[in-house]
Amino acid sequence: MWDFNTLRQIIDNLPGNNTLQNKAIVVANEIMDVFKYDDPSTVSKARKVAEKVLGKDWDKKGEKIYDEGTRDVRVWGIGHCE
Repeated sequence: MWDFNTLRQIIDNLPGNNTLQNKAIVVANEIMDVFKYDDPSTVSKARKVAEKVLGKDWDKKGEKIYDEGTRDVRVWGIGHCE
């Protein structure tokens, strides 16, 4: 459920026709095809499908997942910022 919810947030919050957004849509649809509410064994299959967007074994990294990526972040504000 949480993997699917994360994909849904990616879909809803990225600009339209974005590569990551499109991939998240496809993967969310695949999860819907794999998951069966009356078969708990499909949860692990659906989580494996989610790795196509969220990254391989991302859930095993725990809080260390935030150690990945760039450390140098710049935020720009243009226009009427408050």
